[in-house]
Amino acid sequence: MAQPQIKPPQGKPWARHAIENRLFGSDGTRIQDVNRDGLPDIIGSWENAKLTGIYFHPGYDKVRDRWSSVIIGSTPDAEEALLVDLDNDGQFDVVSSQERGSERIVVYWGPTDAKLVRDPLEWRGEAIPVSKNLSQWMYAEPLQVDGKNGIDLVVGGKNYNKDQTAVLGWLEAPANARDLSAWRWHELTKVSWVMSIEIADLNGDGFDDILYTDKHGPGVGAWWLEHPASHDPKILAQPWTRHRLTPDPATLSGAMFLTVADLDKDGLTDVLSVVDYPRTGPDQPDHERRAVLWHRRLDASGLSWETHRIAVPPKTAQPKGIAVGDLDADGRNEIVLTSTGAEGDLIGTYYLSYDKTPTEAVWTAHDIAGPEGVKYDVVHLIDIDGDGDLDVLSNDEKEGGAGQGLGIIWYENPLHSPPPAKPAAPEKK
Repeated sequence: MAQPQIKPPQGKPWARHAIENRLFGSDGTRIQDVNRDGLPDIIGSWENAKLTGIYFHPGYDKVRDRWSSVIIGSTPDAEEALLVDLDNDGQFDVVSSQERGSERIVVYWGPTDAKLVRDPLEWRGEAIPVSKNLSQWMYAEPLQVDGKNGIDLVVGGKNYNKDQTAVLGWLEAPANARDLSAWRWHELTKVSWVMSIEIADLNGDGFDDILYTDKHGPGVGAWWLEHPASHDPKILAQPWTRHRLTPDPATLSGAMFLTVADLDKDGLTDVLSVVDYPRTGPDQPDHERRAVLWHRRLDASGLSWETHRIAVPPKTAQPKGIAVGDLDADGRNEIVLTSTGAEGDLIGTYYLSYDKTPTEAVWTAHDIAGPEGVKYDVVHLIDIDGDGDLDVLSNDEKEGGAGQGLGIIWYENPLHSPPPAKPAAPEKK
């Protein structure tokens, strides 16, 4: 049976709202309720402005306006930032992963008094000594690895040589988390360029495992590291079993982000990643060498998978960020993709929906962003405006040239959006 024709994203772009667009080079976002008001706040690093800020949800009546914020400090060469309570004082701290030029993990201790969280002078930044010059750092995730002290940190690095001289491992928290000199480093594996890290219990043994993607080099693709299912330091110090999710890695030329989701709603958590393949000829369209890979879990062991390739539509750029959710309230999941290199009239953010089954190789593409936006990053699906549907939160760092970008932005799902106001009738004279 012939495959359906792959068409560009259809429909009208969604309304775009800027949370912050006055700084240059937005490079990733995370979501946390920092001020405990029940609304999602956002943290984002600005690679070109060399700053990191927390942006506070203003309430649903003002959500389409620019959000108030606090700049926690100067963060040179920051790739992304994580909000996590490292010292267990009930308030969030910030972990900043910094790359070439800084090459360190920096903790910005949040104020212990929640009333002072908006005061930039209350945030104090210190580097974790053991992280300095160990790698160019890309990403961090919290994980209780050893069952003692506070939360530990899983961190991944990168290099530009495709030679696996970067590292992925975990930073062991000491009894006093604020004694940064007491944090200890444990290498888990060599990498070339960690694009994303996710934490999930893939084999159902009660211990969270580590998923990651390697952008290029001999380890390109998606992997998971199996927690040894023990808190014994000697066992944790042994190499963790590493499982490959991406089949035939020799056929790949690159991999971007992954996400963990039950795409087909069969009760088993799946993994989805975005990849690209080498060009087969000078006339091959770019979209034909790119794909979404759905790693469908077949049982609870985490060891049995089948991989389905989902086509990337024309008039789009290289997929980068990926998220899964029910955007149109039809009871089925859709896939949202953000892109890098969306120059000109290419569409940088869109979603895919299937017709009858998610195993279909060609899904229907729907426009979200239109042609604006060049280099997007992580994408989140969250009800930002409180109307009961999932909106799309991301960031763009290059639209407009000079490394400016659209900033931290969200696209309003039109499913439950109010219709535009009608113009007022002219006054009768």
